Amino acid sequence: MKTTESDEAKTSDILPLSETISNKLKVSNLKKLEIILERAIFSARWLLIPFYVCCVLLIVILVIKFAQSFCLKIIPLAFTDVEQSEVILSILELIDLLLVANLLQY
Repeated sequence: MKTTESDEAKTSDILPLSETISNKLKVSNLKKLEIILERAIFSARWLLIPFYVCCVLLIVILVIKFAQSFCLKIIPLAFTDVEQSEVILSILELIDLLLVANLLQY
């Protein structure tokens, strides 16, 4: 059977349309998957709340220990005759508490 130019034009017009519909369906399914993943990841942040609450409590405990150490070790060192190495170790203890608190903050 002989095909004319108009038949070929109709066939070439139909194929891209079906491919376009297929592509739109694929994009639509991917978009749905993307939305589901975004919502799941965004909702999962609530799972971290207990960790943040514990970190805040640990920082409060470190502040208390820092104040205790400062009041009980550093202030008396200023008014008594002690070795230089003991002063340095006491100061390094406070710096250590400070650095641990900074690690817990982030």
